[in-house]
Amino acid sequence: MEYYKLLQLDREPFSNSPDPDSFFQSSQHLACLQKLELALRLKRGLNVVIGDVGTGKTTLCRQLIRKFADGHEFETHLILDPSFGTAHEFLTHIHELICAKQSPAGFSDLQLKERIKRSLFQKGVAQEQTLVLIIDEGQKITPACMEILREFLNFETNTNKLLQIVIFAQLELQQLLDAHPNFADRINLWHHLRPMNFKDTRQMVHYRLKSACTSLQRPQRLFTFPAMWAIYRASKGYPRKIVHLCHQSLLAMIIQNRSRAGWRLIRSCKKRIGTPLFPVHKPWYPALLVAVGVAIIVGVPIKFLKPKPDISARDHTQVQTAVFPVPDQHDPIADTPAERINHSSPGLDSPSPASESLEEADRKENSVFTTTPPPVATAVASTPRDNNPRPLGLGDGDNTAAMESAAAEPPQLLGEVVIKPGDTLMGLVQTVYGAGRNSLLRAVIEANPHIPNPNTIDIGHVVFFPAIATGASTPNAPCWWIILDQTRILQKAMQNFAKLSRLSPAPLQIVPNWSPDTGLRFQIASKGYYASQDDALNVVRMLPGQMADRCAIISSWPRDTVFFASPTLGGLLGNAPHEEALK
Repeated sequence: MEYYKLLQLDREPFSNSPDPDSFFQSSQHLACLQKLELALRLKRGLNVVIGDVGTGKTTLCRQLIRKFADGHEFETHLILDPSFGTAHEFLTHIHELICAKQSPAGFSDLQLKERIKRSLFQKGVAQEQTLVLIIDEGQKITPACMEILREFLNFETNTNKLLQIVIFAQLELQQLLDAHPNFADRINLWHHLRPMNFKDTRQMVHYRLKSACTSLQRPQRLFTFPAMWAIYRASKGYPRKIVHLCHQSLLAMIIQNRSRAGWRLIRSCKKRIGTPLFPVHKPWYPALLVAVGVAIIVGVPIKFLKPKPDISARDHTQVQTAVFPVPDQHDPIADTPAERINHSSPGLDSPSPASESLEEADRKENSVFTTTPPPVATAVASTPRDNNPRPLGLGDGDNTAAMESAAAEPPQLLGEVVIKPGDTLMGLVQTVYGAGRNSLLRAVIEANPHIPNPNTIDIGHVVFFPAIATGASTPNAPCWWIILDQTRILQKAMQNFAKLSRLSPAPLQIVPNWSPDTGLRFQIASKGYYASQDDALNVVRMLPGQMADRCAIISSWPRDTVFFASPTLGGLLGNAPHEEALK
C-alpha cells in the first residue's frame, strides 16, 4: 500500500534507503561535506569520517559521490564492504576499479601495484583527474588491507597525492588506528559525526515531508511540536532512528484515522518497535528490587526501610543538608487528591499512586519535557512556631538517584502549561520567568508555532516555555531564601504556586533553575532574600501552619546553577521587622 498518498504526499518521505534526494544538510553534516570537498580538491590524501551506528555516514557517502558525479574532473570509486579475505583479493579489486579492466590471472601483488601506479599517473597527471576511493564500513578493513592503502598514499607528485581516500567507519576504527600509528599519522581530515540536536531533528522531519511533496502546495504539518520533541528524545538525534520512528508514526496515523501525530502517539510507536521511550540504566535498580522483595516477604512496610533521622541529637546551631519533611495528613495546600503532593520521598512532584488518575501518572512518568528528578536543598532550617527558634533539618537523605539522573547540559525546554480560564500569555511569561519583558514573550511565541494568534489562546491549549537563562547570580554577602515547594514539572509548579500564593501573606515567585548536580527544578520561593537566618525564621513562623511545616530555608544554591528566573528579583528583605517584610 502506498500509504504516503493517503497523507497527500507524492512519495515515501521516510524511506530507510540512503537516497541523496532525501539528504538533509544538518549543521554538522554540511560542515563534514564541505571539509571533505575542500580536502579532495586540494588532493590531501587520507580522510576519515567516523560515527556511531545510524548517524548518517552512508547517506553522506552517497551525497559525496553525487557531488562529484558531473564532469570529468573527478573519478570516484566506492567499496561498500572492505572485509576481503586476503590482501591479494583487496588489491585485485582495487586494480579492477582504477584500471577499469579485469586483473590478469597469475599476476603477483607487485605487478598489480605497478599497474595501479601507472594508471594513477596517467589519469592524475596526464588527464588531470582526481581519483577518489571511498570506503564504507571502514571498521571492517583488515590490517593487511590497511597496509596496502598506506602504500597507495605513497603514490604522489611533488605537489599532491595521486589517490584520494575517504573512509566512513564506525567508532571501532579508532582501535585499529591505535594499533597502526604509521597509517593514522597520514590522516589529513578526521571528522566525528555525532547525533543531531533538537533543532536539526525538527528541521530534518520537515525537510523530508517537504521533499516528498512535489506539488506547489505546502505540505501539511503531520507532527505537533510535542511530537517533534518526543521524536528527538526517543531517537536521541540519530537520523536512522528518526526515520524509522517517523515511518511507524505515519502508519499509526493512517490506521487510527488521524491527521496529525502527537507525543502520545510517538511514545506508543516507540514502545511497539522495541526499547522504551526513555531507557533508564541505573546500576542500583537490581538492588532496589531485591530490597523491596525482601521487605514484602518479611512484612516490613517499605516506608520504614529508611530510619528517620534523630532530630534531637543534632546541633541546633548548625544548618543541615536535608530534604522536605512529611506533612500531616490534613494539608491545606493539597485541596484535591489528584493534586496532592507526596512528601514521603525526596521529591515534591510525585503524587501518591493511590490518589492520582492513570492519565496523570502516565503523563508525569513519561512526559518528554521533564527528565530530571527533584534535587536536595543545600542548606535547610526548620520552622518551629514556639518561642525558642532553632534551625532543624528536614531529613537527611542524599538523593543519590536524583544526582545520577541529572542531565549533563541545561534543557532546551522548561516544560508545558495548559491554558486555564483567565490566563494570558504575558501573564504566564511573568509567572514563569519572573519578568514580563517583550523579548521573553517573543521567545515563547517562537517556541509555539502551533498557536495561530497569541492574543486569543483557547482554554485547554498547551504552551511550551523555552529555557532562557537569565545570567543572574546570587549576592556575595550572606543571604537566605525561604523555599516553600519544589518540583521538576512546570505545570505542577504553576498549580502549587497559585495555591501557595493565596495562602501566603508574603509575595512568592517561581525560580526555575538547573545545575549539573540536581538537574532541572522549579522552586517556589520568597520573592526576595533575607540578610540573616533569623529574619527568614521570623517570617516563616508567621506563615500558616502546614505551609510553615513544609518550607525550608537555604543559604546557597548548587555550584554552576543556571537560573531561568532571577532569585534576587524582590531584592533584600532582611534588616527589617518581619511584619514589614510580610506587607
